[in-house]
Amino acid sequence: MKIGIVDCGGANLNSIYYSFKRLNIDSFISNSIDELLQMDALVLPGVGSAGKVMETLPKKNLISFIKETNKPVLGTCVGLQGADGIVLAAEKRTVSKLLAPSKQSEKTYTIDEHIVCLVSGLTADANILVNEARLGAQRYLYQYQAPIPLEYSVKDVCNYKQSYTQYGGLRPFGVAFLFAGWDKNFGYQLYQSDPSGNYSGWKATVIGQNNQAGKSLLKTDYKEDSNVQSNLKLAVKILLKTMDASTPSPEKIELSSITKNADGKIQHVIVSDQIVQTYINEITAEEEAEKKAKEASQGDI
Repeated sequence: MKIGIVDCGGANLNSIYYSFKRLNIDSFISNSIDELLQMDALVLPGVGSAGKVMETLPKKNLISFIKETNKPVLGTCVGLQGADGIVLAAEKRTVSKLLAPSKQSEKTYTIDEHIVCLVSGLTADANILVNEARLGAQRYLYQYQAPIPLEYSVKDVCNYKQSYTQYGGLRPFGVAFLFAGWDKNFGYQLYQSDPSGNYSGWKATVIGQNNQAGKSLLKTDYKEDSNVQSNLKLAVKILLKTMDASTPSPEKIELSSITKNADGKIQHVIVSDQIVQTYINEITAEEEAEKKAKEASQGDI
């Protein structure tokens, strides 16, 4: 696999290049569209120099290329907190048609029995931070004989991420997180964390590509007293709006929920492709009916 590192005036280009080199991954720094088209995947560095990046992108005609490319970029992740649980959804990206499908979750990681997270960004960076979070949870359990509070775990990971922004020779972790779970102190909770180490609590949010479009839909359709079933459908609807794919399919959506079972234990359930397809069909039918009703009303005028 060849990975193209987009040279758009951002920092840490050589750091990323040598990180791939240590992993024996072939990478190439370039701002030439012709050369980037030959790559299997792309990395767009911008941490610490976002202003310079946004200034350079239009000069190199890279904005339209990044939007239209079918090569893997950051996927979208959605988190919705309801009265009886939390819904998590993520867009799965296929690097190559030749790649064997994974039997494991691509974007969803279990930190502890009561904590789950979604990632958007560099998977290798996410693995390091997830392992750090799991280790912290087990240390807390060993020391206090009780499950780690969700916000304590989030803060622990964010402190670790933030430390990588303070020293020369280190690059920030290129990954954003959605943490979701339940604890006896505050019940169901949802937190968003960015690469700098900042975190904040949310009732519902979207991270990753086209997140603004997803948040706009949340403002109109999300209700605080909604249940898991209605939020599952809303999460799929948001992904359909933000995904680049013209033909939606359940293989491109990773959907799950966090609820309590009859015994009061927290359970994390991955929704099957068949159920996701049902939601897609319902949403498509509703949009078609709404479109026809709108055309009919305009015709009456």
